[in-house]
Amino acid sequence: MNFVFVRHGETNYNIKKLLNNDPGQTVYLTARGIEQSKNLAHKLRGKNFEVIFVSELPRTEETAKIINEFHHAPICVDKRIGDRKTGFEGKLVADFFRAIEANIFHAKTKEGESFQEEKARVHSFLKDLQNMPYHSILIVTHMEPLKIIY
Repeated sequence: MNFVFVRHGETNYNIKKLLNNDPGQTVYLTARGIEQSKNLAHKLRGKNFEVIFVSELPRTEETAKIINEFHHAPICVDKRIGDRKTGFEGKLVADFFRAIEANIFHAKTKEGESFQEEKARVHSFLKDLQNMPYHSILIVTHMEPLKIIY
């Protein structure tokens, strides 16, 4: 089984250093993010992906659709590879990390999840991948899930 893991392209929220976990918010790839995705599409052109998994956040699907121009694989949404639910929707990344700095692995806000909870969620996805009938899979996700996977 072959996996390729990638992070979504740059978004308007990345530039502003804002957090987003709500799929209904207007978070989109910037011109640079679209160009990053197109460059990645060309680099992955020779791969034969049977399926592409994305998170529920539109920026991953937007990235996947650009890459998928050369593959025409089905795109499947799996919430388990979404970014951490922080409870800081639309707020600064720095503010979130200040709020959890006393215990970054276990602390969480009232509306959020801890790093350990996020890690368990991502590991559940990875475990299920082992039982899937695919040989070549592209996964488009976020920075923190990629760190967990790595």
